[in-house]
Amino acid sequence: MDFTYRNPVRSTTPTITMPDAKSLIVGARSYWKPQQGTFDGSDPQGKVALYAQENYYERLREGLSAVADKLESKGYRAIILIEIML
Repeated sequence: MDFTYRNPVRSTTPTITMPDAKSLIVGARSYWKPQQGTFDGSDPQGKVALYAQENYYERLREGLSAVADKLESKGYRAIILIEIML
């Protein structure tokens, strides 16, 4: 989220990256999944945040690539920008 909040002008002005841009498409994917097991408090346990359990950027890029491919097949130009927090 730092990409958006740290520099909102860059994040909301497509002409900065693509001078001829007319539109900006924003995508998001949920990383929620049902939790397995239960915690009854009898045994100390750690919990890893859902967003840290997989490479969700890869799934997001796959989805955005499908959208970009469709746009490009219609004659539009598309680029994908993803901030990867490592």
